[in-house]
Amino acid sequence: MSLPQTQLLSHTGLSVLRGWILETASQFLLFGIHVTLSVVVLCLSTRKGVFMSKARVGLALFTIMMLLISLLAAILNTESIIVQIPHGFDLKQIIPSRAKTMSLNLLVGLNCAISDVVVVWRAWVLFPRSRIVKIALSVCLVSSFAGAFLEGGIAAKGFKNNLNLQSRSTETMILTIPLIFTNLVATVLIGYKTW
Repeated sequence: MSLPQTQLLSHTGLSVLRGWILETASQFLLFGIHVTLSVVVLCLSTRKGVFMSKARVGLALFTIMMLLISLLAAILNTESIIVQIPHGFDLKQIIPSRAKTMSLNLLVGLNCAISDVVVVWRAWVLFPRSRIVKIALSVCLVSSFAGAFLEGGIAAKGFKNNLNLQSRSTETMILTIPLIFTNLVATVLIGYKTW
């Protein structure tokens, strides 16, 4: 009985495999940190009485929603890598799963926008009578959600035109600016109020 013939991986095949391993390992490491922090938040919420106020209920729901979205994104990313393995590790043979990549982009953007809701809410509470601050935070929040959904739309347009979806284009990188700007504005307002 002879052993099955195996083929050695090329240099590009090894680099693709290393990239997939690094991507999966770092994603699940960050997901583990997310799970730990979410469990801590939920335990503290239940200890202080989740149903005592609407704010705690909202925070608990947002925490659970973000955790589920992160889990779904990790599953989709891992599944897209597993689906590509039978095609080999040659860069010319790798076929990106369009629907999964588009869904992954939309989920990550949605998760970032939901986290912006929590940050904006915290800043909103600190300025109960300031109409200017509330208008600025509302504009920032609307721009965050618009950026997240536009990024999904650009990814869908790229799928329609058969563009390479493995690398993020400059357009989608620009759409993350509203997310960063919203966090910056809310953090500065919170820092100003607590200083």
